[in-house]
Amino acid sequence: MDRQLDPYDAVAISIALHESVDVFVSRDGKLRRKTVRLIDVKEPEEL
Repeated sequence: MDRQLDPYDAVAISIALHESVDVFVSRDGKLRRKTVRLIDVKEPEEL
């Protein structure tokens, strides 16, 4: 709620955090800005 994620993004980020992934892959710039302190979000081209 604090980060104002939509429900689908919230579920995806929650799963990634629960599974302790190293990086979350997405082209969503808003998602990247909203989760910068939670998880490392990269675009596919950055990998």
